[in-house]
Amino acid sequence: MNTLKTKILIADDDPVYREVGRDALEHAGFAVTAVCDGAQAIAALVAEKFHAAAVDLTMPEADGIAVISTARADGPNVNTPIVVITGHDEASAVERAYNAGATSFLTKPINWLLFTHHMNFILRNGQLETQLREATQAAAFLSDLKGQMLCALAREFQAPIKTIYGFAELVRREVYGPLAPASYRELVLDMGTAAHKLNSSFLKLMDLGNALNEQLDIKNEVIAVRETLRDLLISISDEAERRRVHVVSTVDIPSTLALRADRVLFIQAVRAVLANAVRLAPRNSQVFVHAWVDENDGLKIAASDTGPAIAASLLAEITNRSRNEPNVPMIDTQTREVGMKIAKVLTEAHQGSIDAHSDGENSNIVRINLPASRLSFFEPEPRTPQPAAKAQDKRLAEISAALAQDPRVRFAKADAPAMAARQLSEDKAAVRDRIPPHSNPG
Repeated sequence: MNTLKTKILIADDDPVYREVGRDALEHAGFAVTAVCDGAQAIAALVAEKFHAAAVDLTMPEADGIAVISTARADGPNVNTPIVVITGHDEASAVERAYNAGATSFLTKPINWLLFTHHMNFILRNGQLETQLREATQAAAFLSDLKGQMLCALAREFQAPIKTIYGFAELVRREVYGPLAPASYRELVLDMGTAAHKLNSSFLKLMDLGNALNEQLDIKNEVIAVRETLRDLLISISDEAERRRVHVVSTVDIPSTLALRADRVLFIQAVRAVLANAVRLAPRNSQVFVHAWVDENDGLKIAASDTGPAIAASLLAEITNRSRNEPNVPMIDTQTREVGMKIAKVLTEAHQGSIDAHSDGENSNIVRINLPASRLSFFEPEPRTPQPAAKAQDKRLAEISAALAQDPRVRFAKADAPAMAARQLSEDKAAVRDRIPPHSNPG
């Protein structure tokens, strides 16, 4: 499989070191961005995520310490491994670099054969640190959200259970009372609806149990994204048909795109979003599903429906941002809340995020975002011609060669313009013969 190229930043005001370093890393297969001063290095680290950086300690505009401090303060490269390159080997320079957040230290003159190996070494260490950090964050996040999600599920169970209890009590009191048969029929329908909601809640509880149990041991499998999304769309088709909801899907993803993720958890996260949209969409309406990939921002999977609006408080909680919007009156609040929280847990376990938007009237959009660092591409399998096709092509080539040597064919080719002219003349004469002569009226 051909992975996306590892991106490395080189910052050095010495053109020799800068260009030789670039050539060495590009020869090793890395994508290299080279800059000549500290200001350009800071701008690059603020604007773009790099897998590693090699920074000279002494540069114009801003020194290496300022570059490292800026990267560590905020932005996409807070945890990016940074190698400091300098001609100073005194202890004070080393200490200042490490205190600022440097990962390792190299002194000039540099052994360029060892330089590439050193960069590979810190990249491997960086990957291990990232995996450890991700596991720690996943466990902490799981602990924080476990109580909230269980409370949301408990609230969702309350409505159907109260309906069942209420019906039982009504039957006990009024079975021989004044209620008409039509009223009983309505109550029975309410019972059926309550039973369906209760079953749905149990399914969500099972999803939550899987999420809580499996999130602590997230596998890194290679998933064919397009094929997996196709299976997910098929899996919700029965529910959509039952509710008379038409699912319109647009999957702008190459067939070779792969995602590094836990297959079970990824499927649960996407299914939670899609099922929410289908379940809450009005009957005879449409749910739109759109999936696409951005080179810098990663994989996007969005679902939109025209069901009950998403409350502002839930929007703020799911998207982790403060909102001052008033709460919108909602129907089936807990149903949407549980599904979105399950999707949030599973998505953030893969360093992703969820965006949600609701205009309060007729449009709800929930989007899963997964980082580009988890994407790669399969090598397309070469298409080999079938034996029968090969034999047919060979036979056609033989026939073409034989025709090329046939003198009759060569004569026909040479005489084709004259034959066409004669045919045109004959056609014109035939047309003239069919037209009656023109006569003036007396």
